[in-house]
Order: sequence, then structure tokens, then C-alpha cells
Amino acid sequence: MNSQTLAIIWFAIAATLGTGEILIAGSFYLAPFGVGALAAAITAALGGGGLSFLVFVVVSVVAFLALRPLSRKLDKNATSGLALGAERLMESEGTVIEAIPTGPGEAGMIKIGSETWRAESHDNQAIKVGAVVNITEVTGTRLTVKPKTTEQGA
Repeated sequence: MNSQTLAIIWFAIAATLGTGEILIAGSFYLAPFGVGALAAAITAALGGGGLSFLVFVVVSVVAFLALRPLSRKLDKNATSGLALGAERLMESEGTVIEAIPTGPGEAGMIKIGSETWRAESHDNQAIKVGAVVNITEVTGTRLTVKPKTTEQGA
């Protein structure tokens, strides 16, 4: 097999691994091998077809070792409860700024920090303006809330 054909094969492998890394949730499991395949493709394109597999192995191992600390950090954050997007609002408090009417699917507005969110009642009961609520669920861009209970006594 000539070097140009080998280069095309390595480029195809690199593109497949790169696409897989983008499409599959995870922390850099395919990327090191994609980088290795790209290095092998460049080696083959420059006429070093016989060395391309060795280049693939060496560069993949080096890239894997280089990306592993970042991968561990990202995995740690994913399992430590640090949520992203609207999920970060779970169990936080907000203030009702537009009354939440009675009934399923009926929504009002709440303010959390500087953000306003559409919200519905957890138990389909009306919640008045000014009430402090806890977020119990996030569904798309709508929050489910219930009034904060204040416990008195001791």
C-alpha cells in the first residue's frame, strides 16, 4: 500500500474518532486516538508510511497521558453535583413576581438572583406574589416550585 493511500485511511480514522468524541458524552476517551491518527496521517502523507503505525501509538499514548488530568477533573465535576444550565437551580430559592395560579400546567414567574423563570406549583396550589419558593424540578425552561416552609419552635 502506498503512502498516499495510507494517509487517506489515517485521515478517515482521525475524522471518525474526532466525530465520535464530539457525539459521545464523555471526557476525552476518543480524542487522544484521533490526535494519534492525525499524526499518523501526516507522517504517511510526508512519505513515512511505514512509520505511521508507530507514530499513531506514540502520539496516542502521549495525548492520552496529557489529557487524563483534564478528563479526571471534568469527571469529578460531573459526579460532584455541580450542575450546568437550568439544573444548577435545583433546590435553590426564588421569589414569586407573578402569581402562580391553581391548576396543572398553570404558570407564573419567579425571580432567582437576577434571572426570571416561568414556574408552576408542585402541588397545583396557588402561590401569591412575594412568596419565597424552593425549586423542586426543572423541565426544559419551566421550573416546578413549592412554597418555602418556615419551621418555628425548637
